Amino acid sequence: MTRLAPLWRGRRAYILVAIPALLAGATLLGLTVLGAGLADSHRVAKPGSLLNAEVVRIDDADALASMFHAEGFDLEGVKAGSAVPRLFSASLPGDIESIPDNGSRKSLFIRAALPLVLLVNETIAAERRRLQDIEARVRSGATPSAKDRAWLADLARRYGGRTDRLDDLVKRVDIVPPSLALAQAAIETGWGTSRPAREDNALFGEMVSAAGAKIGGSGQVREFADLFGAVHSYARNLNNHRAYADFRKVRSEIRRAGDRLDGYRLARYLRLYSERREAYVADIRGLIRDNGLARFDKARLDRRISSNLIVARR
Repeated sequence: MTRLAPLWRGRRAYILVAIPALLAGATLLGLTVLGAGLADSHRVAKPGSLLNAEVVRIDDADALASMFHAEGFDLEGVKAGSAVPRLFSASLPGDIESIPDNGSRKSLFIRAALPLVLLVNETIAAERRRLQDIEARVRSGATPSAKDRAWLADLARRYGGRTDRLDDLVKRVDIVPPSLALAQAAIETGWGTSRPAREDNALFGEMVSAAGAKIGGSGQVREFADLFGAVHSYARNLNNHRAYADFRKVRSEIRRAGDRLDGYRLARYLRLYSERREAYVADIRGLIRDNGLARFDKARLDRRISSNLIVARR
């Protein structure tokens, strides 16, 4: 690794570490290199755009907030149409629960989670475009190439679909509105303050039966090597589990009508996500409404791929 000069000066120094080619097929940070990983059997290959990412290691919540400010990451600006900086948090600050001001804690949590939600959506959207292109060619009578058939087989495996049902596969390969993901993450983690969120990168309350689980006060919680893994798993869950077939059906109908995906509307079809059913849906909608999260459904990542930064705890 190449050590560069401190990125900022002041009460704390933020050390920037260049890691070219470290992230191919690895966890978000190459966590074994940084010595901060957790056992996790659900690691996923990260987007190729992260191959040129750089790592900034921070001390605590104050340091993370200062870095967001230095990078111009302002939520009001994002709501007004500014692009979201490519700042991807590997974990939440361990002391996020100690932030006394509720608004400041929420803001930090959203700024840590939103870029990851958009990154996962960016990856899904690219797969969707390729799938729709293949589907259009099949409809016109063309036969997919061997390369496309292999890609479709892998896609169908990952999304729980079938290569002979491309119409159903298109319903599955689609994004999750950021407002919905943020609201569910806020509910499941208490805006990032829960122990599973801080220690195990568990943002969405995913549970497992035995292997790969950690017994906590709320049951057996799936651990993730980083927050990207948690967001990726959450989107995969909504896109392939049979419990969310209605969610996918209505999302597809919204697409066909030419409308923007609406997290508030789609929350209605996640009643099976929690045993609280309708009360859980009401909580999601309440959070979206009360915190203005719907405005993040139009959010987009900065298109400058070379600007990727990954935020890690020391």
